[in-house]
Amino acid sequence: MTILLFQLVFVSGAAWADAFEPGGTFTDEDGSVFEGAIEAIAADGITFGCNPPANYLFCVDDPVTRGQMSGFLVRALVLPPATTDFFTDDSGSVFEGAVNSLADAGITRGCNPPENTMFCPDRTLNRGEMAVFMARAFHLPGSSLDHFDDDNGNVYEGAINSMADAGITLGCNPPANTNFCPGSSITRGQMAAFLTRAPELGLTLMTPPPPTRVPVLSIINGETINVSLDGMNQLVRLIGIETPEVADPCFEEATEALSAVVADRTVRIDTDVSDRDSLDQLLRFVFLTDGTFVNAEMVEAGRATAANVPPDSEFAGLFVLLEDQAQAAERGMWDTGGCDILP
Repeated sequence: MTILLFQLVFVSGAAWADAFEPGGTFTDEDGSVFEGAIEAIAADGITFGCNPPANYLFCVDDPVTRGQMSGFLVRALVLPPATTDFFTDDSGSVFEGAVNSLADAGITRGCNPPENTMFCPDRTLNRGEMAVFMARAFHLPGSSLDHFDDDNGNVYEGAINSMADAGITLGCNPPANTNFCPGSSITRGQMAAFLTRAPELGLTLMTPPPPTRVPVLSIINGETINVSLDGMNQLVRLIGIETPEVADPCFEEATEALSAVVADRTVRIDTDVSDRDSLDQLLRFVFLTDGTFVNAEMVEAGRATAANVPPDSEFAGLFVLLEDQAQAAERGMWDTGGCDILP
């Protein structure tokens, strides 16, 4: 699996499909109507994901906060750092730098007019506010048209019509699209679509090849499953983790824990570097259809330990972190009471 956290290179069209492994950048946007837009903003460095430090999720349906919006726009426009601290309520926020850059560029004035001493970084962004951010960020000209029925007299009406003129928004009630819904929240997937349509960015929708999905036939142990792939039964060894052997304490609990997560389900399997191990088992990261990372889930539950075997080390740091957390919380095998109860 190729998840690019820091070095994001923009490629377009067929070149994208050739450059990236099946499934693309994130594991929770496969088949989403917004997948092409999400991949486009990831390739352009506008988003890194929603679950740092691993960032294998995008959280397509989560609402966008004002802080997140500042991050998207600062990366999209490559705005320089600001030397002024404009607001009193963003100190310590991961978005503080982006918020100040946005204010320095005149894209935001604050959230508590007329004082505007606050930005409200954790507040959910509504579509009207988003329209203003987009109109200022991309210098959209004023519009002489009234595109929607539900924004008349709204403080954001001018920005909304400018967005519609630029083709960035079509409306919120397809197929009629007579409304904009200025007070409604925006999902991260929708925001990806808006950014991709911004003419100034020149982004292209990029849909990667579909991921490999396989039905799970049986559970061998806490780190190995039997799947059907291309008409053949194949053993899949979960990369980067290790569970107790058959004669060891907690073996049954680990096996049952993995079974509870993947038994009789269809899963996505992604490679790292190596295709197979010395036992001819496929080496894979395993994900559920909702993006749940099964390898990580086992470590987090205290049913597996981190086992870094280079060169297959993409998530080695994440697994060590999750093991430390499970041990500190005395989950699973780290429970001083033993392995009698599943977490």
